[in-house]
Amino acid sequence: MLKVETTQKTITLSFSKDFMPPAKLSDLIENLRMKELLAKSQLTEQQAFNLSKELKENWWKNNRKEFLKEIE
Repeated sequence: MLKVETTQKTITLSFSKDFMPPAKLSDLIENLRMKELLAKSQLTEQQAFNLSKELKENWWKNNRKEFLKEIE
């Protein structure tokens, strides 16, 4: 069962719990939340790139030893 209802301001999607495993549903919801945040974002593409770079650098600084421990 898949049911879609639309109004001028909303879309309601209904389906059986058996339609999608909980992990996939969680991924779908997270993806939709991310798209909503991106749509509201005032970041320029360059600012987003710089933020991404900074996050990756910080992750590497904080996790390098643990990550390399698994390889060595």
